[in-house]
Amino acid sequence: MESGLYCAGALVAPSVVLTSGTCVRTVSGENVWARVPQAADPAHHYAVTKKVIHPNYNSGTHENDFGLFLLKEEVRWEGGPMTACVGRGGVLARNCVVVGFDTNEELITTAVSVTDGDCPGRKRPRNIPDLACGVSADAACHAKPGGAILCHSPADGQGGMEIVGVARRNCVAGNVLLGKLQLHIDWLQEQLRLLGFPLLQYDA
Repeated sequence: MESGLYCAGALVAPSVVLTSGTCVRTVSGENVWARVPQAADPAHHYAVTKKVIHPNYNSGTHENDFGLFLLKEEVRWEGGPMTACVGRGGVLARNCVVVGFDTNEELITTAVSVTDGDCPGRKRPRNIPDLACGVSADAACHAKPGGAILCHSPADGQGGMEIVGVARRNCVAGNVLLGKLQLHIDWLQEQLRLLGFPLLQYDA
């Protein structure tokens, strides 16, 4: 926004950003744009022309907390984009990283150990099927809402990463709520189809 970066996200099509539903709802009436640090022109502002929130998004529990931003133009690259596949698997029992940004608005990753369910410390843990918790392995946790969860792909013998969800909040005491994309792949595919983009392809 005019005040600077407020959320993170990940390109899942040439002009479609996957983020959290909370990020989308927060700016429902605002003019917003995306910045892509690894693109040909890192300072370019990609205007957002459409905002999509998961139809079953719950702002109280953060269930189904996913959203999309449609950019006015495709992101331009030099030498090809920095890519990660969208994974069909969950984030359970894997060491992953969550993308966020620091006080200088530079992208930075935080290593997290991921477990299923709510983060520890709540008297009444949320029983939400698409919820996971990332416990930071770093001294500082830079995770931001909408930031992609990247985990090593079990199908890639070369150490490639795949996007398996998004952060739902900032880190609190080294813990960050994560949303698992596994249960929402069909929703994402349908939205890409409606927006006129090729569907995600998976190996058999």
